[in-house]
Amino acid sequence: MKTCFIRWRRICSVLGLWLSLSINADENRPAVEPPGHPPRPQGFHSFTGATVVVSPSLTVNNATLVINHGKVISVTQEGEAAPGSRVWDMKGFTIYPGFIDPYYVLSGDGSPVRTTRTLEDGHADHRATGNWNFFGMPGDELDPGIKGPGSSLSTVHPEKSVLDQWPFKSSQRKELRNLGFTAVHLSPSKGIFRGKGAVSLTGESSPNQLIQNADGFQHIAFTYRDGKSDEFPRSLMGVMSAIRQTLIEAQDHVRVKSTGGPGIYHPSLDALEPVLNGSQTVLIEPGSVLMSARASSIAKSFGLRYGLIASGQEWRRPDLISNMSAPFIVPVNFPEIPKLPEDEDWEAISLDLLRNWDWASETPALLASQGHRVALTLYSLSDRKQFRKKLKQAIARGLSKQTALAALTTVPAELCGLSDSMGTLVAEKQANFTVIRGDDYFSPEDPIESTWVQWTRYPNEEYDASPKTESEEKEANNKSDDESNQRLARSPLEDYPSHQGPDTLLIKNATIWTCSPRGILETGDILVQHGHILEVGRGLNLPDSDLGSCLVIDATGKHLTPGLIDAHSHSMIMGGVNEGTMPSTAMVRIADVVNSETDNIYYQLAGGLTIANLLHGSANPIGGQNAIIKLKWGKGPDDLIFKEAPGGIKFALGENVKQSNWGDDKTTRFPQTRMGVPVFYENRFTAAQQYRAAWRTFESGNG
Repeated sequence: MKTCFIRWRRICSVLGLWLSLSINADENRPAVEPPGHPPRPQGFHSFTGATVVVSPSLTVNNATLVINHGKVISVTQEGEAAPGSRVWDMKGFTIYPGFIDPYYVLSGDGSPVRTTRTLEDGHADHRATGNWNFFGMPGDELDPGIKGPGSSLSTVHPEKSVLDQWPFKSSQRKELRNLGFTAVHLSPSKGIFRGKGAVSLTGESSPNQLIQNADGFQHIAFTYRDGKSDEFPRSLMGVMSAIRQTLIEAQDHVRVKSTGGPGIYHPSLDALEPVLNGSQTVLIEPGSVLMSARASSIAKSFGLRYGLIASGQEWRRPDLISNMSAPFIVPVNFPEIPKLPEDEDWEAISLDLLRNWDWASETPALLASQGHRVALTLYSLSDRKQFRKKLKQAIARGLSKQTALAALTTVPAELCGLSDSMGTLVAEKQANFTVIRGDDYFSPEDPIESTWVQWTRYPNEEYDASPKTESEEKEANNKSDDESNQRLARSPLEDYPSHQGPDTLLIKNATIWTCSPRGILETGDILVQHGHILEVGRGLNLPDSDLGSCLVIDATGKHLTPGLIDAHSHSMIMGGVNEGTMPSTAMVRIADVVNSETDNIYYQLAGGLTIANLLHGSANPIGGQNAIIKLKWGKGPDDLIFKEAPGGIKFALGENVKQSNWGDDKTTRFPQTRMGVPVFYENRFTAAQQYRAAWRTFESGNG
């Protein structure tokens, strides 16, 4: 026993001496390490001889970067290493501020969303039944939407946070670090109002240490693939109605609370209060350039501070987004041009697809040239290892490297409300940075050596320290030369006749079908100016002074009629012509989803059509509000709307409205018989009269 005790004392003495030496060797290390944990790395470092990119507008050559426990101490040119720090010789290396992805979207299982989402239907806690009851409107069930308090729609859950579950896996953080990203804004992926995001670092610390901002962006997406198949909304116009109605209800909820009225507990509407008062930015993913314009319109009408997720199709209609003040977060998922086996195969490729291949990589430069703040994201990029290659393509097509760097650092830091701690390498900011061998991150041939997050070095396991051979350098240069910076395809806007039409038009010698008491006018003339008919007759002429600005057409042997009008059309509608989830969807608007880019406009103009009444489909007794449009090929959606035309709502009769032949699992709502349809109409008109009377009473001050 005595011998064992002496041996134990000797072991303790050796351990004590080792611990004492270890503590003295690094005075910054805590006095006691938790048992079983590895020692923390030293936090005091000097990086000498490096090229340090302090900010997008400032680069210091032969610089010394000093950091201490996660904070930048200084960046000096030809400076000395700090006494007591670990010194790193960084000659031949460039240090960039850590990159920030402001839209890192995680799916429900925590995996990053890499491709254009195909959202699965259904959640376990969605509405238990598709029966919208007799009144045909949501909200009458005891607990619609997600179980418990909240919105009556399961796809509207702004009260949720991406941090409700910790979805950010170590493997994902490693992948991000290997690309130079030190922080990301984690964004939810499900629903229309998706909830609140959060900013996290990409290191291997605990979640408590990684989270930098738990109150991130609110998210709205124009998606109608979430939710159950029989749950409102299941069309793009239904999504727009749901967004508009939710914001209106949130406004009213906030107003009642502010006046001390008898409010109700409503976490979904409470969560939208910071959005409505402008203290929280909402990111909107519209899915197309046309819906970007609609998103901007809604955001402005409710006074929202917002940003837009670029669709990659902005090149189609840059005129629709040029006056927006919102920043754009731009994915770099530019399409790859396929290798077709035979030259003849290219003849089957449409002009539109060819244009998309040609223009897509120019999207970031286009948006920047319009004055938009641009941030870049990995979102929907299926192969993350192609990120730097995609950046290089964008730079080859006009995006300056300074703007590209700002889009990875200062702009996302500003959007995330973290400019005081991230985005640049200046004193007192976080020492998050990436190290490359070479002088240009935007040259994929310059490898990433390591990424530092919270004063911890994470080496890139794929880094190859061996120098390139002469043949490899030559191959890299050849690849660089292959990057095309010459656009081949014209913008589609250049081909639109609406941008080429004359101010004045004189058509002579036509057989004019006036469709008036004047009947058919032989060898007649018609004078049109600024889109309006000035005169119809014979022998019409303009003064000599006006002939130069007038297009004169000799229509001898030709007939001229008024433009044809289609009183019942389902063309030119995006995202579904039916919102068939309820028997009455009078709140949806075709005007929200007019498709000005469809070739149907061109083809129908060729058949003589000039005006179309766009109607909701016949899937329910009361559909949506119509939109009467003029077929002006090349104009935007709002320019197509015939604003002077009276409005209307689509009503339908027959078998479709009672879900005949829809299948047994699709007969989910009232009415199920023809005699039920007029009863439903009467009910809805009575409800509308009562609603109008209640408003009149309220507005008169007697309510």
